[in-house]
Amino acid sequence: MDYKNFIFAAIAATALGMADDASSAIDGLVLEYNFDEGPNDSLVIDTSGNHIDAILEDTLHYTKPIQAPGYRSGALYFDGTNKVINIGDNDLLDLHRFTNMAWIKISRDNSDLTIANGGIAALPAVNFEVMEKLGSYWLYVERKSGLLRAGGRFDPKGNCEREKKVRVDGDIIEREVWTHVASSYDGQYLRIFINGKFKRQLYVPANSKCDTDHPLTVGAKYTPLPVFNVRGRLVSPDGVIQNPMNGFIDEVRIYDHALSANEIQEVMGIAGPGAGPPSAGPSDIPKNFTGTSVSKKKITLSWEGVDGVRGYTIQWRKGSSRRWKRISVQAGTTSFTHKKLKRRTVYQYRIRANGSSDAGGSSDWSSIISVKTIL
Repeated sequence: MDYKNFIFAAIAATALGMADDASSAIDGLVLEYNFDEGPNDSLVIDTSGNHIDAILEDTLHYTKPIQAPGYRSGALYFDGTNKVINIGDNDLLDLHRFTNMAWIKISRDNSDLTIANGGIAALPAVNFEVMEKLGSYWLYVERKSGLLRAGGRFDPKGNCEREKKVRVDGDIIEREVWTHVASSYDGQYLRIFINGKFKRQLYVPANSKCDTDHPLTVGAKYTPLPVFNVRGRLVSPDGVIQNPMNGFIDEVRIYDHALSANEIQEVMGIAGPGAGPPSAGPSDIPKNFTGTSVSKKKITLSWEGVDGVRGYTIQWRKGSSRRWKRISVQAGTTSFTHKKLKRRTVYQYRIRANGSSDAGGSSDWSSIISVKTIL
């Protein structure tokens, strides 16, 4: 590894003021790890201002990950063994509403990874864990399918005596490619985002998000309790690492409320030097947006439908006006006839797709088209 270039990049980013406090534009930041420390540092600094720093250390049950070049400046590399960041428990992490996010790059190595107990293989691993607060909330990539999944424990009655474990699936995460992953919960919906785009949601109404005294970990699931296998045999009496990440993790952030897709995109774009993926809403911009005058007072608009939306918004104005007016169109519709117009008049239109929820946001506007009513 070329540590000389890595350290230079980290110093340059700090000197330019691009990494520190990058996410302060979005309120409610609970934890932020940029992983821009040097290769010999043993402390990961929380730049959110809440001082939830994490110690990188080797213990009986786990070892520390390796500093490496990341999506921006530094990152941490997890080699699919028992490497993990054990952040521990903190009251600020007991969240009833949240957004969890990180940049990840999963290795192409698809060996038969296992959980580890002091370096001893114990049980087959089924996931690449991004982060998890045991028994509370988690974000991971399913090892065989490559699907991004988010989950948590909830109790609709609010006392967590009959809590239920739920999850929502996203799309397949490509290997060896930096990808931004995020999940959120607003008290009604558990949602999942990939590269700032809303993917799916699960309706989980709950008066309370269930809390635990277990630690938050990054890069693996850590169970600090006796662990048994499927046959009831004791695997480890006092803790075990499960589902280790095999790849890189960078720019870990946790917020105390559900961020919209637009806010997630904003965080992706301001988190350091360089630009994130192109700004996009939860839905693609409708393609092939066209308009045709069908009579003296009617114009028919048409476009290609976008999957997973709750509808479309069309804005229109007379060619000489600066003020846009709005038309709402329901999902499943790919055309609209605008009536009661003036003859021999130019009208301008643009369209966008609306996400499947208000928190999902909307796509960017299409290009403006101009249509003139016939004589």
